[in-house]
Amino acid sequence: MTGTREEQPTSGLGAVRAMIREDTPIMYHDVSFDVEAIQAGWPEFESRFTSRRGRRMMAIVLPEQRIYRMATPMRAEDDPDSLGLRMGVLVGGPYLELALRGDDRRVHRDVAAAFDELRRLGVHDPARPCVEIYRAPTEVDCLLPVIG
Repeated sequence: MTGTREEQPTSGLGAVRAMIREDTPIMYHDVSFDVEAIQAGWPEFESRFTSRRGRRMMAIVLPEQRIYRMATPMRAEDDPDSLGLRMGVLVGGPYLELALRGDDRRVHRDVAAAFDELRRLGVHDPARPCVEIYRAPTEVDCLLPVIG
């Protein structure tokens, strides 16, 4: 990630920051945009890695296409073919980020509300997907792509 982070007003859900992200090469697996497919997909996706230590998991959400993309940034030693994953790029640019912290059930329940809050604070860029970065079970960063 490059650029500056600028503190914005704090929402009822957490701190909001503006940021600029660089393009990020990723490996990914797509599932249908429905709760059952998503819940079944995460354990299967994560099981492809011998270790998740130091590996950031993220969801790239494409609701208009009904796709939920489970992804992780590429590392030099990664071989997507042997892991049964596709390669792609998470497009960079300006984003608003709302960091959710707390009890894991509450954090995951508040993801949709976080994106609603971000849409009230910035002009959404529908050409780029929303991103959920899973730092820990109790920490999820919600990133809304915005227009400059």
